[in-house]
Amino acid sequence: MFWPLCAKTVEPCSIQTWWMYSYPWMCEKFSSKQMGNHLIRGSTMRILSIVILVITLLATAGCEKKSPFVTIDLLEAAARGDLTGVKNLLDQGADVNVKNKDGITALMLASADGYKDIVELLLTQGADVNGLNNNGETALDLTSYTEIKVLLRKYDQSATPDFLCYAARVGDIHAVETYLARGVDINARETEGLTALIEASQEGKKDVVALLLEKGADINTRTEYGLTALMAASRNGHSDVVKLLLAKRADVNIKNTYGDSALSIASKMSHRDIVELLHQHDAAAK
Repeated sequence: MFWPLCAKTVEPCSIQTWWMYSYPWMCEKFSSKQMGNHLIRGSTMRILSIVILVITLLATAGCEKKSPFVTIDLLEAAARGDLTGVKNLLDQGADVNVKNKDGITALMLASADGYKDIVELLLTQGADVNGLNNNGETALDLTSYTEIKVLLRKYDQSATPDFLCYAARVGDIHAVETYLARGVDINARETEGLTALIEASQEGKKDVVALLLEKGADINTRTEYGLTALMAASRNGHSDVVKLLLAKRADVNIKNTYGDSALSIASKMSHRDIVELLHQHDAAAK
């Protein structure tokens, strides 16, 4: 018969497995006295065998043999920064979330060593950004690279205000858009009490400031100590951001809990260009 030969040369699939168990049953049925012994002889049995072979080949057409070492190779390729190798192994069916004995994944290895292209490839292939190693650490915990932190947070479906504020602080406008699209409150505060607008303003990220204002960020929101986006930009000398905030009607005379306004802060920091800008917008020197 053809079936035993096929069973040794192909990997099992669901339909193939069905035939593995159904074939003996069929033979038994066709050989029973009730069906007649003549059914297991001659051309009828040969035709039945050919039908089984054809169906088996069709069922296994999409089944590819995979090396048991493919997933192990994926970890090694990620660790050495081999983008082509990682891509080829994923194409061969390597498990993108496979772990070694320490719970380390390819994503963790690539993130820790700063291989951004590999990190991005793994994420697009479904790598678990929140996966934990045996020490309870994620890929985000293991990397010190800012661009990779932003990338990992971008793919984290459990986005929080901290993620939004971090993206605003480093000026990643695409990540900011992603978090806002996922429903993160634009005026939410991160753990230190800052909003995304204040973070972007104090770091001089004008494009992000513009986006946040366009999306409805509260321009005059204050921290626990009364710091506003205008004060933050004025303190750090970001005149282009100050101009933008003033154009959007930021309140120039708000004072923090220490009695300082954007004007007094800019004066203390000797940012004369910003002092002039604030005076032009009726900032009170008091």
